[in-house]
Amino acid sequence: MSGRLPPEVALSEGAVHPGGEGRIEREQPSQRRLTIPNAITVLRLFGSGALFWLACAGREREFLILFAALLVTDWLDGRLAVILRQQSILGARLDSLADAFMYAALLFGLLVLEPDFAADESLLLSVMMASYAVSLVAALARFGRLPAYHTWAAKSCWLFVSAGAFSILLDGPPWLPRLAILLVILTNVEETLITLRLRQWRANVPSIFHLARNRSAAPSGCGAGR
Repeated sequence: MSGRLPPEVALSEGAVHPGGEGRIEREQPSQRRLTIPNAITVLRLFGSGALFWLACAGREREFLILFAALLVTDWLDGRLAVILRQQSILGARLDSLADAFMYAALLFGLLVLEPDFAADESLLLSVMMASYAVSLVAALARFGRLPAYHTWAAKSCWLFVSAGAFSILLDGPPWLPRLAILLVILTNVEETLITLRLRQWRANVPSIFHLARNRSAAPSGCGAGR
């Protein structure tokens, strides 16, 4: 592996933070579009579309199995990108898009397959969706792009979201999905704060605290994000 730069260094279009682990590579990111990680991410996009169909068809068991499989791809594409040194700005954007689509399909599935839960937790779900919408609008308004921060909170949150979804569909304890929803809200709030603090768009920001340690939030000489 090459030398490391401190986590405060801003990521521009020419640098990618591999896996959001607080370090960035000195090497240039891969410029290839057709890579194994990107192919897996695109597969997750198509699989998420199938989740919508399974939910509409009322096939809860198949929905659960496919969602579990897609979660594996969500972990796998990031690991392979690091191992194969195929990190890229395109990959970060694709991953964020695929994640958003997958979790939108999950939410749709829960609304269709578990309407009682959706009714009981309508307030929390509404706040969650509103917080996500705010994070998207903030990034689009400020940088003209969707956020692709892959924060530590987001990377940890998927475990709770997954456990919460399985708990709902398998009649598990109700506190688990409620905790997952609260964590998603906090994650969305952090992403909004990151957007407001950044001076230019970047991929893979570990946390708001990394930006707090570097008040400039961008190296001198970098132009604003497109």
